Amino acid sequence: MSSLSSPVVLFPKLRLLELKGLPEWEEEHDVPTTSNNTNIMPHLNTLTISNCPKLKVVPHYLFPLQLEGMKLWKDVGVISISLMSITHSSNLKSLEILDFPHSFLPNGLNQLTSLQELFFGECQFLDFKPEELKPLTMLRNLQIGICPIMSERSREDSNILTHIPNIVIKVDTSSFKRSLKVSKSGVRKRNKKALGSLVEVILRSIIVLLR
Repeated sequence: MSSLSSPVVLFPKLRLLELKGLPEWEEEHDVPTTSNNTNIMPHLNTLTISNCPKLKVVPHYLFPLQLEGMKLWKDVGVISISLMSITHSSNLKSLEILDFPHSFLPNGLNQLTSLQELFFGECQFLDFKPEELKPLTMLRNLQIGICPIMSERSREDSNILTHIPNIVIKVDTSSFKRSLKVSKSGVRKRNKKALGSLVEVILRSIIVLLR
């Protein structure tokens, strides 16, 4: 009888989600986007993950097929290291990486072939070869702001990225344009702590429900 029951959809109308300041979030067990007749956030369109350095497992329920925009801010654990596990199901069109702690790109980033916009901001240590972006044939907009090593590299090797119509390199905060603005979420700064606590409770509830 359970196989004939209607699927359970969690957060069916959620389109924008921000997970910020969850330093103890580990996610030790993966929960797929669809599991046990349950569909999680199927219409999520824009995702921000910030400052989750202990994240051990990629939470696949945060990456539905509808996801088109993502911001990775500071250290986001295993996602900072590799995006390989989401490349085969990703329709991501815009990716923003801010205040990145590593000198290398996340493994698999250049396999997100649907990317049209790519932004790097305030990545003081980031250092990769521009040819690593050549597989991104759909990329139309590349912005590098306040990334001293990459700004210099991109100027020197600009002929390598001729397939990208719009390349903007900025060295100061006032002129650096960010694609995904936090203000769109309607979350005010004074509510940041409460939001983080609420999200953590929600995520734990989802994991318990699907076990």
